Amino acid sequence: MLRLRTLVGRKVALTLMTALNAASLAACDTTPEGPAAEGPDGPLGKADYSGDLSFDDAERNGDMVRYYGEYFVEETPHTRASSLKFVFLKIAVRHVPGANLEQKRVAVRWAGGDGEVHESVGQFAYGAIDREGLGEFEEWHVMLDLSDYRVNRTPVVFGAVYEDGTGRRFADYPDVDEDGETEGYVINPNNDDQAVIRLSRQDITVTEDRITGFVEFQAEDLDFEKELMLRYTTNDWRDCEDGECRELNRFWNPEDGDDTTNRIVYIGDSGAERDWFRIEIDIERNPEAEDPFEEFQFALGYRHPTGAEFWDNAYGQNYRHELDAEPEPEGE
Repeated sequence: MLRLRTLVGRKVALTLMTALNAASLAACDTTPEGPAAEGPDGPLGKADYSGDLSFDDAERNGDMVRYYGEYFVEETPHTRASSLKFVFLKIAVRHVPGANLEQKRVAVRWAGGDGEVHESVGQFAYGAIDREGLGEFEEWHVMLDLSDYRVNRTPVVFGAVYEDGTGRRFADYPDVDEDGETEGYVINPNNDDQAVIRLSRQDITVTEDRITGFVEFQAEDLDFEKELMLRYTTNDWRDCEDGECRELNRFWNPEDGDDTTNRIVYIGDSGAERDWFRIEIDIERNPEAEDPFEEFQFALGYRHPTGAEFWDNAYGQNYRHELDAEPEPEGE
């Protein structure tokens, strides 16, 4: 059975996140004291975000049904602390002449932060839409109700199903991974990337020759194939001008031995469908190739296998640590 599996990721590659004139930020410690429990799957985390989105009774066929990456949101205040939020996904389907319109159906199976699988049925919106020169499609709008507090501020993973009115059933989802599992599309209607990846704690010391300390962060349980990374600079991003930014993106595994330095280590379940990670940082300057360190500035990134990217860069400022002052020499 094909299903949308959600475990913890493997590696990282993200784009540059900078704010050259932002003020330095102090250490962040606004989250709970630590992970709730040790995860069952060691460095690869756990799998409990979306459950099973089954498409094994439908043919995957992007020529018959396709999500083109477009949606819109309608949101109205409900109470002082909550709102009614509805996301409308635009799904394109190809009409079949002679189809029984009463049996024609477009739906989306989706999962959010509540860990449950939902199915929402769409309504016809427009006909004769030419999509990317592939001929005429119908456009259907499928409404997802994200008013529940458990899904109101979390990403959504999904796939589309089309019953064409002739007894055939088609599905659209982005890809199938190396284990034969379905990858789902992902959107973040809340437009807050910290709903996907978020700094939890940091304690960093910066000298001209060495950067030491740790960073802990949480990541949403979206997909096994996701990439995680910490991208950093020691000279206000001048080292990124050639596109080769520095980053810590390797996961630690037991086969690596006891040394976890500069590796992403899964340390447990933080609850609310999130995993908790830690990086023990020890970066030494190469005096033959590098100028003295000026600072340590970083951002945390997440890339979904569909290409969707999310980052916690302190809302555009990056997390910053200045060079520690040298101690005053003691008098005689």
